[in-house]
Amino acid sequence: MTGRVGILLVGYAYGNTLPEDTWFWSSLDGIADPELTRETGARTFWLRELVVRKGYQRQGYAHLLHDSLLAARREERAVLFVRADNPARELYHRWGWSIVGHMPPQPGIPKFEAMLRQRTKVDPSS
Repeated sequence: MTGRVGILLVGYAYGNTLPEDTWFWSSLDGIADPELTRETGARTFWLRELVVRKGYQRQGYAHLLHDSLLAARREERAVLFVRADNPARELYHRWGWSIVGHMPPQPGIPKFEAMLRQRTKVDPSS
């Protein structure tokens, strides 16, 4: 998904559905609930990237891209990786994401956390 102001690309977001045999969960430490790691090939959307051009940050574009992308998905939940020192981490918390695990420390690689967000269910009768 892309975000534009006129013809200028100001941001983008993309991801994919986790396959049933994904490596995603096995790469993490700190998973408390084994049910969390069960994949069906249609259960979880992985938000892989959300980027907004510097001059357009802090103006709501990231939130709009985030919400638009997730609203278009059919999976019951979404996951992402975020660097523990990334200021966007606090935004994700405010947008309903929770930390569910972390990547084990590796030399020369920053600490990453895995976050999960349940998809908001829409009542079709409303």
